[in-house]
Amino acid sequence: MDTTSLKDKIITQSIDDTKWLVEAKQRQHDSDWLDISFQIALTILRYLRKNKISQKSIAEKMKCSPQYLSKILKGKENLTLETICKLQKILGISLITAQPLMLEVDTVFETVNTYYSFSAQKKVLVAEFEEIYLNDKEFIAENNSTPYSLAS
Repeated sequence: MDTTSLKDKIITQSIDDTKWLVEAKQRQHDSDWLDISFQIALTILRYLRKNKISQKSIAEKMKCSPQYLSKILKGKENLTLETICKLQKILGISLITAQPLMLEVDTVFETVNTYYSFSAQKKVLVAEFEEIYLNDKEFIAENNSTPYSLAS
């Protein structure tokens, strides 16, 4: 068999392997939660090692299989908040925290001042409207007509 026919045979029998490309794109797409999952896994593993706690005992407390806990500890599992909360409760450590909504004092005062400013403006507008209404009422009474012409 010559090299040309061997080369042709290899090319015709080869399979295009694009699976790696699809997996790479998926990892890139999931990178945000994968980074967090990895950080959580690392935190748990350090805690277990430091306190000499077995993965099996944690799996039992979580009421899940050791295989599932192993997947979590590889850092490639998309964890639910429920799972994270279970782990936090069992281990007694914080794995994620949400930043509390803190309003700056200036923002609060600005909001309050804006409200009172609008309230004051509203009072002025109401007073102006009442004055206009009373003037119109007097005009109507004096002239026995309306100050506005209504198109028919």
